[in-house]
Amino acid sequence: MASNLPENVKNLIADMRERIENKTALRIKQDKKGWEYGGPELKELALSLKDQLANEGYDVRGCTVWHFLRGANIKNPTKGLILLLINGEATLSPGGPLTSERIAYIKDEPSLLTGANGADVVFVVIEPDGDQKTI
Repeated sequence: MASNLPENVKNLIADMRERIENKTALRIKQDKKGWEYGGPELKELALSLKDQLANEGYDVRGCTVWHFLRGANIKNPTKGLILLLINGEATLSPGGPLTSERIAYIKDEPSLLTGANGADVVFVVIEPDGDQKTI
């Protein structure tokens, strides 16, 4: 399920994209699937994103930013996850393409398929309430 991305969230995603492209976001964890981004600047943006999504009615539990080199199976133990595309191409199967204009809200555990150059994706763990929020 997807809904339009609020302008303030779009701005935060653009700031994250800039930090990644300018290499001020650090690789803090890496494995064969890709790496997790971190560092003080990205952490500050993730906290701001958490606040903005809370203002939109989501009960946010955590936020991480990952680069995937290729596809991955998404683990979703809380059954409440928001995916936001920062860079690259990514598709959920099932679920369809991620875009920089939409929030992808998932309750299941789809596969994430990426384009040839991989994809940077924000994972936001939320407390599910049984229904998708409309924002």
